[in-house]
Amino acid sequence: MRRRRTLIVLAAVVYLGLGPASIHATGEKVNEILQAGSSGYPWLSVETEVVAVRAPEPGSGESSVGPGEAMYSERHQTLLRLITNFAVLKEEFFFKGRKGVQLPVGTELGNFFLTDSGKPTVYMRCSKAHTSIKQTLLGRAIYKSAVCFREINGFLVPSFFKKYPTPPSVRLRYELRPQLLESAVRGEGSYELLYQGVGGGVLRLTYREFTGDDLARPAFTQEVTYDVCLARSSWDLG
Repeated sequence: MRRRRTLIVLAAVVYLGLGPASIHATGEKVNEILQAGSSGYPWLSVETEVVAVRAPEPGSGESSVGPGEAMYSERHQTLLRLITNFAVLKEEFFFKGRKGVQLPVGTELGNFFLTDSGKPTVYMRCSKAHTSIKQTLLGRAIYKSAVCFREINGFLVPSFFKKYPTPPSVRLRYELRPQLLESAVRGEGSYELLYQGVGGGVLRLTYREFTGDDLARPAFTQEVTYDVCLARSSWDLG
């Protein structure tokens, strides 16, 4: 039931054109975005981008650190973006009559499903100014009014009009306009190299790896020692 309510609310957000919203989080928000992108809504898609955040950036120059501080760290993250595509009219839609409708060039149409008992679900593009819905106690979306179109062979065709007269059959040119709805960051793990000091001619370092939720991985923590005197001899010989 919770999953169904989440998808209904998300569909209403997409339909009403609310957003864009930018949410940086992990866990539940990431799962919601991934679920929405695979929920069967044809206007939703998930874009991913893997990035590495380095400190300091290679080539940025020298830096000084004290014992126990990180000489270098690198965090890998996946950026998830929930994208919707709105239909935008490239020509005017207009017809007269009682409660006539006029949609100028550039009108942005929202996205929604039309569901009817015993009939297949239909995906449509609807005018936000002329279409309104309400939710029943059972979570169903009911149209109070509607001016909606279906995509057929690359054109928009009048499909569902409620409280408005049915217009003549026309084919309207349109284009798709992407819009960011939500974004989230998923940690993919990180590692760091700590400076532990120099003593007795030995440089001590610690290498550590972390999981995506910033928990240290014991099997991937290692102490490293480096003979500074031997290194200097090598440098002198070079």
